[in-house]
Amino acid sequence: LDIALYRHWSLFESLCHSLNTGTTFKVWTNLGMKRLHQFLAEMGIPLTQCKQSFAFMETKTRDNLQTLVQESAEKFGLRNIKFHSFTAQCGFNHKLCASDVVFSVDSILTNTESSKPESYEDNSNFVDALEGLSRITSPKLEEGLQLAKVQLRAIKNNVGSFIDIGQVLSYGPFLYTNIKEGSPDCTLFAQPLFLVTFSHFLLHSYMRSLGKSKRDRARNLPLVICSPSPQEGSTMVVGIPPLSEESRK
Repeated sequence: LDIALYRHWSLFESLCHSLNTGTTFKVWTNLGMKRLHQFLAEMGIPLTQCKQSFAFMETKTRDNLQTLVQESAEKFGLRNIKFHSFTAQCGFNHKLCASDVVFSVDSILTNTESSKPESYEDNSNFVDALEGLSRITSPKLEEGLQLAKVQLRAIKNNVGSFIDIGQVLSYGPFLYTNIKEGSPDCTLFAQPLFLVTFSHFLLHSYMRSLGKSKRDRARNLPLVICSPSPQEGSTMVVGIPPLSEESRK
């Protein structure tokens, strides 16, 4: 399922923090959260179970989750909710999907807790990520999953804030926004991989927040986002292509 880390989180949190479901439901709004609750009710899963860790959900619900989600997805405008992948499991540990490993390794590489000048010299994040890939029972892999949750929460919170205060602006041939220096997650935004992920979330969410006429035009515009990099004394610029496949921008 195209739902971030749902085997290692609660279903409710995963739906809130996934690109596909989070932007479709517009979870940064009260109406969006109401629609999410309606989606869960449509599947027939009690809210108490949805907010529990996946491991503590009823066995029948866990086993039938993919079918339940697929059957309700189309009614709520969710597309491509399922994709082909593979899983691995060692002993009684949770199953790991390939996308889980991607989330884990990405979060380790962008871990700001170790992103200090001396860490850049010994490439500690890269070494930790490599250790996480060495075996599926690696503690580093589990650590990466927890870091990924923190980063996804930061993305969701900032996306909602950017849209609420109208921080995405149209500058003729492109959309533009910037990260304020000194913002709470400024160190995360200084990481290129995190900034790119955030930019995709923001662009999709921004489109969902527009009316039809504005959305049709904005779909052809790329997003440019600037973020200060205090440690290097520079500014990082990221460009995200437009959502429309027909656009040449």
